[in-house]
Amino acid sequence: MTFRFLLLSLLAFSLPASAALRAGAAALDITPLEWPVQVIGNFGLTLSSQAHDPLMARAVVFDDGKGPVAIVVIDSCFVKRPVLDAAKRMAQERTGIPADRMLMSATHMHSGPPAYPLQPTDKEGRYTAYLTRQIAEAVTLAHARLEPAEVGWAVREIPEELNNRRWFLKEGTMSMNPFGGKDDKVRMNPGAGSPDLVKPAGPIDPQFWIVSVRSTSGQPIALLGNYSLHYVGGVPGPELSADYFGEFARTMEQKLAPGNPKFVAMLSNGTSGDVNNTNFVTPRPRKAPYERIREVAGRLASEAETALKTVTYQRDVPLGAAQRELPLRYRKPTPEELDRARRFVDQADLHN
Repeated sequence: MTFRFLLLSLLAFSLPASAALRAGAAALDITPLEWPVQVIGNFGLTLSSQAHDPLMARAVVFDDGKGPVAIVVIDSCFVKRPVLDAAKRMAQERTGIPADRMLMSATHMHSGPPAYPLQPTDKEGRYTAYLTRQIAEAVTLAHARLEPAEVGWAVREIPEELNNRRWFLKEGTMSMNPFGGKDDKVRMNPGAGSPDLVKPAGPIDPQFWIVSVRSTSGQPIALLGNYSLHYVGGVPGPELSADYFGEFARTMEQKLAPGNPKFVAMLSNGTSGDVNNTNFVTPRPRKAPYERIREVAGRLASEAETALKTVTYQRDVPLGAAQRELPLRYRKPTPEELDRARRFVDQADLHN
């Protein structure tokens, strides 16, 4: 099994100056058109008949005269490679941007529809096709909006919203894991305020990065953020939501360019595999649905506004793209674990 990583860099210092930068951005709705849909990100089957807020595919395209690059952030729990490869091929045919110069990622919120189910229903298959077209169209529209631009970036430290969710526990307190084993060295999500907590099993990445793009006349084009927080949650089970990623984007669009549909803010997910918003040491009181989402997004938006005041913009910014595939080893279930899983599946029809 391999995972593909695409690294796109705005290199202002290490490369010679190039032609003046151009940039364009676009956002297209990817909310399902047919209901109900399955909600991905929960244990068990949850069906939704509505979205609390729109799901979007947000794109920004840069061109330095030597080769364009595109970055797309998709409001989805996950989008598998065949969907992204198809969207890239479609966008390449329409814009000429090479597929290997496109960086596409899902936000990984836990309140979205399936983007590539293993055994799709006709409705799910239609949604996958719709999602593919909308991703490609977002790149196409952003490319059509290219205009002379300048770019700058900044970073802020925001550790307060980040918590490693894997913990060492006191000896003898480790419970059985979902696979029936009792030999785990750490436990995920051990319970906020648990008296058995010893220490987190790993670090957090507190850096919040922003890349600001504006026209040469000073009008905002795009704002890209990156923060290493898994998701926030607090979404009622039967609703879809873009979580704090979508809330941040909408907040920044309202703050920086109200009423301008061509300005696009987006927030991608960073190194957050074992990081969530639960304070395990000092539990917070339970909040109303979407309240924590608004609080976290609002905090990031406020920090982004502060960071923007420090940004120095540049127009001659060469673009670079590099890609390679990394083969990774992964753990396979034992025969005993497979047998146990089969017994669970045989006990109930998971689709009822």
